[in-house]
Amino acid sequence: MVLPLSLFIGLALGVGCILLAEMFNDCFYTLEDLSAATGVLLLGGIARITTQMDTRRIRRRRLYWAALSLVVTLMVGWVLVS
Repeated sequence: MVLPLSLFIGLALGVGCILLAEMFNDCFYTLEDLSAATGVLLLGGIARITTQMDTRRIRRRRLYWAALSLVVTLMVGWVLVS
């Protein structure tokens, strides 16, 4: 009884922290976001230069999140079944 409850509380706290982090995120990802926030017309921006190391890092991060999602899904399924 303690293990399922602790898993649920841990997942709820984790999701809550993620939602809070996203709610307070004040980054601009596009020129339109920046223009809308400042009210200033932008003439241009600097393009992102993506290297092979960046591509590998992104791919590794996606694999990490996919594996983590699988583990969490399996844990939640195990808790619900038992």
